[in-house]
Amino acid sequence: MTTEETTVRNKQVVLRDYLISGSPKESDIKVVEASMELKVAEGSNQILLKNLYLSCDPDFRHLMTKEGLSGFHFTPGSPVFGYGVAKVVESQHADYMKGDFVWSNIMWEEYSLVSPAGQFLFKIDYSNVVPLSYYAGILGMHGMVVYVGLFEAGRPKKEDFVLVSAASGAIGHIAGQLAKLCGCYVVGTAGSQEKETQKKKEQRARESKRKKRGEREGVRLGSWRLYDRCELGYTIGEGTSGGRGNEQS
Repeated sequence: MTTEETTVRNKQVVLRDYLISGSPKESDIKVVEASMELKVAEGSNQILLKNLYLSCDPDFRHLMTKEGLSGFHFTPGSPVFGYGVAKVVESQHADYMKGDFVWSNIMWEEYSLVSPAGQFLFKIDYSNVVPLSYYAGILGMHGMVVYVGLFEAGRPKKEDFVLVSAASGAIGHIAGQLAKLCGCYVVGTAGSQEKETQKKKEQRARESKRKKRGEREGVRLGSWRLYDRCELGYTIGEGTSGGRGNEQS
């Protein structure tokens, strides 16, 4: 196969310039088209990924600034990056084979050439039980953060009160639901009236489905009450959301 036959277009989402203030706008990024050779140098220990699912998270707003977040930030003129799911197209690494699925922190582009030794890369034991896209959310970084924070650090007991900040966010909405499954009373806070209204609608929809299935009222594990008051014990940890929390909470 010739070089021309192994070279494909590689669309990328690139940051135009650092965000100075305010909220991100569509004009802050652009889509460019580069080229990628579908080949991995022999002995390089690198793998070539075809990116399938990408997660757009609130911390992007911080990563778009020059100050960044925990020492990391996007670079103007280069693709932005985030958590996602990819398929191994070619490999020169013993731990990854062609056809494997992985989730990692990957560039927003169609294809990526990565070195597993230089970044965390988790192989997915995929068996078609759940959609692959779940590994960009509840079975990926977001779900792992919630699981460790809630069950390894917090260890809530039935009927405990659990306060979830940024309850409408990628991590917060998972934390709230898992805490309820543990029998806890969940109090959620959101950064705007619109987010509060949306969470209340979702809660009412879930309760309606339970009643249609004939479940007893006692099975309903607490309620999602925004801006309510409860006696708080200790803080499990702090996260980073895209904006400032609502000070009413």
